[in-house]
Amino acid sequence: MGLFFCTMPSVKLTAAFLVVAALSGRPTAACECARPAVEVSVGGGSIAPTNAHVWVSWEKGVDVDAATIAVRPAQRGKPAAAVAADTRATTAGDTSWVELAPKQALTAKTRYEVVLASAGGKVAVVAEFTTGAAADTTKPTWKGISKAVWVQEARVGGTCATGDAYAMLTVSGAADDVAAAADLRYAVWTAGADGKIDTSVAPQAWARTWGDAVLLGHPSECRAANFTFAFAVGAKQLKLAVAVVDGAGNASEPVEVTVDLTKPLKQRS
Repeated sequence: MGLFFCTMPSVKLTAAFLVVAALSGRPTAACECARPAVEVSVGGGSIAPTNAHVWVSWEKGVDVDAATIAVRPAQRGKPAAAVAADTRATTAGDTSWVELAPKQALTAKTRYEVVLASAGGKVAVVAEFTTGAAADTTKPTWKGISKAVWVQEARVGGTCATGDAYAMLTVSGAADDVAAAADLRYAVWTAGADGKIDTSVAPQAWARTWGDAVLLGHPSECRAANFTFAFAVGAKQLKLAVAVVDGAGNASEPVEVTVDLTKPLKQRS
C-alpha cells in the first residue's frame, strides 16, 4: 500500500496536526473516499506545547514497525538522536495506536520530526511540528456524554455506510485552552468480566469526534474499524468510560456511560 502525504484542512506541514494518508484500495463506485491509512497527531494547536504528546495510528494491513516510531529534533545532515519517551500502544478493531510522551520537556521554539519505518525498512520522516514557548498543563473541560445510543444503520447503495452496528456517544461542551474542540481526542475503556472499568491502564481505544459524537465500531468504509465489541451474544448493555484528552496528554476525569443494546437506533444513511 503506497503512502502519500497530505495535511488536514488549514494546516501546514509544520503545524501541530498532520496526516499521512493512503488509499485503502477498497473504495467502490458507490463509495469513493481516500481513507487515511496512517495518521500522525501532535499537540493540539498550530504550535505544539513543549510537553506535547505524539499519537500515531494506522489501520490493519498497513506496514508499520511500531518500535521505530520516534520524535527527534529536525536538523540538516546526520539525524539527531530520538527524544526519550514513554510509549503506550493499543489495538482495537482494525486500528492500532501508539502514544509517545516525551520524558522531558521539548526545547521551546524548535522544529521536531516524527519518524517511523515499515517492517525491515528505512526510517523516514512522516511529519514535522514546531514547539511554542511554553508547556500546556491545563486539562480540557467538558460536560460529559449527553447521549449514548446503539445504532443499526442500514447499508444503502450510493453511500459509504457499512451496515455494521456501532456505538454513538454525543459529546457535550468539550473545550480546551489551546486546541480546538475538533482536535481533542477521547480515551475509551470498557468494562471487564466483573463489570468494572479500570481507567488506570492504557485506553482500549482512542477516537475523535465525527460531528459532535464519538463513533465506536465501523460505521463508514471511509474509516477503519476503531473498536472491538467483546460483549456476549444476548448482552443488554455496553459499559464504557470516556475521558477527553488534549495534545499534551492532559485528561479530564473519566466519565462512565452505559449503552442500551436492546433499543438500537435504526436509521438509513
